[in-house]
Amino acid sequence: MDEELFGRIAIERAYIISDDLERALQIQRDIQEQRNTRKLLGIIMLESGMISSDQLLEILRHIEERQNTRYF
Repeated sequence: MDEELFGRIAIERAYIISDDLERALQIQRDIQEQRNTRKLLGIIMLESGMISSDQLLEILRHIEERQNTRYF
């Protein structure tokens, strides 16, 4: 999934602001460096309290429709 697209949709829907996106991306980079593993941006935002589980699902549905790809 395109992390940039996920973040843009979250901002467009006013679930987060650009500062939240930058913070989530930094957390993602830190995890990548420290654990040599990648954590999805949506999970980071959910666990950080930036978005709710309903908002996460709504963003995934929107991406699914735009890309004609099923995520769940």
